Amino acid sequence: MSESMILALVAIGTVLLAAAILSMSYFVGSKLVGPEATQRNLRYFLPWFGLVWAIALIIPTVGQWGNFSWSVFALLYVVGVIAWLLSWPLREKAAGHLLLNAGRSKQSKFIFWVGLFEVGVAAVITWVSVTMLLTFPEETNSFSKITQILFWWTVAAFFLAVGLNKLQVRENGICFMYTFISWSRMKSYRWEASTPTTLTIRMKPFLPILPGYVSIHIPNRYRDEVERIFETHIPQQSS
Repeated sequence: MSESMILALVAIGTVLLAAAILSMSYFVGSKLVGPEATQRNLRYFLPWFGLVWAIALIIPTVGQWGNFSWSVFALLYVVGVIAWLLSWPLREKAAGHLLLNAGRSKQSKFIFWVGLFEVGVAAVITWVSVTMLLTFPEETNSFSKITQILFWWTVAAFFLAVGLNKLQVRENGICFMYTFISWSRMKSYRWEASTPTTLTIRMKPFLPILPGYVSIHIPNRYRDEVERIFETHIPQQSS
C-alpha cells in the first residue's frame, strides 16, 4: 500500500471519527438540554473542536518536539484542574448561603458516567505505559509516559468530580458543575421553548473567547422555585 493511500485512509478515518463525535454530541445534548440549546452550543464549540482536532493530528508528526509539547500541556492541565477543584470551597463560600439544592442534574449524571469510562481509559493507558517502561526502559520516554498517566487520571477525576457536583441556587448566584455564576454576571434568562425544563442564562463571560450563555437542565419539581428565585434577582429580564 502506497504512502499516499495510507494518508488518504487516515484522513478519511479522521473525518468519519470527527463526524461520529459531533453526531453523538448532538444526540446526547438534545436529550439533556434540548435541540435548541444543543445547536447553540455546537455553533460555539465547532471551531474550537476543529482547532483541537488539528493540533492533535499535527503534534505526533513533529517528533520529540511534539512529545515535549504534549507533556507540557498535560502537566499544565493537571495543575490547572487540581487548582480549580481545590479552590472550589472558596468559590462556594463566596456564593453565600444555600437557597435551593436541586441535586445532580441530567448533565452531571451523564458526565459522571463519562468519568467512569475515563477511569477505564486511564487504567488501560497506565497498564500500557508501565509495561513499556518496564519492558523497554531505554527506548521509552519515561517523562512522556508519566505525564500521560497523570493526564488521563486527572481527566477521569475531573469528570467524576463534576458529575458528583450538585446544582445549587445560593444567595449570590448559582453553583453548577464546580462553577459559580453570580447574579451580577447574569444578563437575562429564559426557559427553552422546546424543552421547558432547560434554563438558559445569558451572562458576562470571564473572557471574550468564552460563551456568554449556559444551558442547565432543571428537574421539573424545582422549576417553579427556580423561576421564583430568578425573578427576584433578575427582575424584568426573563423571556
